[in-house]
Amino acid sequence: MAQKCQAIRRMLSPKSAAFPGFWPRIGKFLHVLVSLSVPIQCLILSDNMLAPLLYVPLSLAAGAWFLPLLSLAGLLSFACALDVPIRPMDTFMIGQAATVLALLMSGRLTASPTLDDVRWRLLHRYGRPLRVFLFVAATILLSHAALFQDADVLFDVVWSGTLFGFLWAVPWPPPVARVNWRDQGINLAVLAASLLVSAAGLEWATRLLLTDPLKPSDVYAPDPEFIFTLQPGGEGEVTLLDNDGTPLRREVRISSQGLRDREYGPKRDGEFRIIVLGDSYTMGHGLYPEETYAMCLESLLNASEPPMDCTVINCGIGGYAPWQEKGFLEKRGFPLDPDLVILQLFPSNDVAGSYSRIGGQLPAFDPCWESRLRLMRSQSQWTMRVERWLQGHSNVYRALENIAGSRGFIIDLADALRFRPATTKAKATSPSRRNPNQEVCLVNWYPQLREAWELFARDVRAIRDTCAGHGVGLIAFVHGDPISLDPEGWRELNRKHPETPYEMNKDIRITRELLADLGIPQVDVIERLSKYPRPQDLYFNHDGHFTPAGAGLVAESLQEFLMTEYGLTRHLASGSTQLESREMDSESQFATHGHPGSASGKQLDTLLTPAENPLE
Repeated sequence: MAQKCQAIRRMLSPKSAAFPGFWPRIGKFLHVLVSLSVPIQCLILSDNMLAPLLYVPLSLAAGAWFLPLLSLAGLLSFACALDVPIRPMDTFMIGQAATVLALLMSGRLTASPTLDDVRWRLLHRYGRPLRVFLFVAATILLSHAALFQDADVLFDVVWSGTLFGFLWAVPWPPPVARVNWRDQGINLAVLAASLLVSAAGLEWATRLLLTDPLKPSDVYAPDPEFIFTLQPGGEGEVTLLDNDGTPLRREVRISSQGLRDREYGPKRDGEFRIIVLGDSYTMGHGLYPEETYAMCLESLLNASEPPMDCTVINCGIGGYAPWQEKGFLEKRGFPLDPDLVILQLFPSNDVAGSYSRIGGQLPAFDPCWESRLRLMRSQSQWTMRVERWLQGHSNVYRALENIAGSRGFIIDLADALRFRPATTKAKATSPSRRNPNQEVCLVNWYPQLREAWELFARDVRAIRDTCAGHGVGLIAFVHGDPISLDPEGWRELNRKHPETPYEMNKDIRITRELLADLGIPQVDVIERLSKYPRPQDLYFNHDGHFTPAGAGLVAESLQEFLMTEYGLTRHLASGSTQLESREMDSESQFATHGHPGSASGKQLDTLLTPAENPLE
């Protein structure tokens, strides 16, 4: 029995003459099989197409002596991944061990290529471009690991070492004749010229064939003092969904005076001018110009009896907070000689926006909006200048960005660099899971929120003072988003976040108390909005801005207040465009309502005292 076993072992030995060439052929077959099966497995399991495909020609063409080192790197990567889900690329690297086994069986682990070897023929024909490719690929991987902050350093280093190993294993090709640098320069010049001609032809074709040219929006422009402002003469487009799911596209045109409004000339005799000041609710996000509450208010006032000559000027800018609105009023509003300013306040936006003035950020924030703010703050950087130039001059570049869904290839590249601060990129996610639009309605405030409120209150007071200094009247109104009209939504919010309870419309309540303390007349638009038969029709569901119906109700509330409580009819009938509030200087307001000690006349703790909760 023992003799039979020894005979079988001798027969199956690679040195046996019983099956000449059998084991080497099996080894070659396994080498090719592993070379093909491992990348196919990775292609099925992974979205990384490059490395698996590169492995096929490299493993067939390069020498075998370095493969144990590659397998060791794969095993190390596997060991590092034991405490996390193993990536398909890790299994690919472990698969190198099977290749080593196949080469051991073929007896070619340390053998050099021979003249009848497929690998020798491949290297003889493609050795030079293969060495260039390996060197360039390894250098790119090392550069990626060194320069980009999101790089997988372990993966890049292991693979660059692998490619350098391949480079070392590929024999040097036979020497060639001396390089003619003149001919090489001519070839490079021809190549560059052909690329330029191709790029110009592609640009011309896109401009000719695209029926809807992809023009970048230039509605906003960077502003060194207020981060951003409206670009005079700018044009853009807003795309959103109506409440029934219908796509809406609204053009946005900015006048030469820097307003989303018509052009205004000198003030006429007897004309009463009103400026509405606010954020995107005033500017009319998703609305035609004639649907904004500013234009609706003008139509209502001029249709009243007795006839009036009233002009309502829209000075709203999306995303603005009171400190920015004050500067915009001084630069572009007061030169239009207004008689009255109507201040629209949306505390959810305004409090957080006031905190951004000092670079602050509340724990609950909108990452998309913060990214846009940082983008505007960095407009003077060279990357932004290059990006703006490409967007303004290349239709191909804009088309590629739209297809990729990128805010800018140059911006994304600059933000990814390891040694450059990502000034245009906000944090990936908010540290809080709360909705930022209801942060001011928290029952219990934290220090950052208190500081943000103090800044907001000071800015509102500053608007009041600058209007008084220019002899212009001021009234205000406060509103919320759709949840402000939905008690059940607040109950659901408290069930979702029991550890941080909310008070329904606390932001509106304390802002109205602030306005009363500052002596600013205010219009209660919430009452009229809440009495609407279908309150859900007053806001766009997907982003919370006023629909035409919501803007119309706000205009009706303002018109009723101006005609009755504010005495607009009486003063116009007497031939005076000066309202009583314009004759009240700031000192008389302080005497009536108390001089504010810090941010308002009342102590902040008094304002924050919870009101009777309508949800209980």
